[in-house]
Amino acid sequence: MDAVLNIGIAIKELKTMKNHEAIAEACKKINKLERKSDDIYNKNIEELFESEQDVKNIIKY
Repeated sequence: MDAVLNIGIAIKELKTMKNHEAIAEACKKINKLERKSDDIYNKNIEELFESEQDVKNIIKY
């Protein structure tokens, strides 16, 4: 939800291009949240391949 709110802030500020600091701050927060979600995804994929013995279940995901 935080990413959506920050995207909304960035888009609103991009319309006027007057508050560069707010745009940069929103982009930094979005980037941080994206990196965090990528880390979670990669960890779960790693765990799936390490623990799952049935190839069918790996293919499902």
